[in-house]
Amino acid sequence: MLDIGCSSGEVTFDIAKKAKEITGIDISSAKIKIAEEKRKADNIEYLVGDATRYVFNGKFDVIILSNVLEHIRERIDFLNKIKILAPKILIRVPLITRDWISCYKKEAGLPYLLDSSHCIEYTEEEFAEEMKKAGLKMEFIKVKFGELYAVITL
Repeated sequence: MLDIGCSSGEVTFDIAKKAKEITGIDISSAKIKIAEEKRKADNIEYLVGDATRYVFNGKFDVIILSNVLEHIRERIDFLNKIKILAPKILIRVPLITRDWISCYKKEAGLPYLLDSSHCIEYTEEEFAEEMKKAGLKMEFIKVKFGELYAVITL
């Protein structure tokens, strides 16, 4: 498995309890240092790098994008790059429809993003359209606590 944007490795470590092998990559060397110190396992490899530019060796069974996609400007290009690496992608993204005030602020031209590093916060329709543009299929989708969880395939 490949955990893109693994931060300090919480998800990577949890997945490692069940997966044969998992690679976690994050752009922050400080976060990877925390992961390497606190979340060690024989079946985990941590990498420091920008996943939008990183050249991955080999293939994976599954890619995890947990609160990552919203930070990427060229998302279609990125999805096209990684979709050849695995037949399944697990995605979690924030929804703008998490509450009415976010939608109202966006409509009024006010700051509405949860995090200043976000490029987008999705509606379900925007997410579906983005997956379609990247040539991906939504096999499963669920909305919970203002976030969209999806299983994506080729």
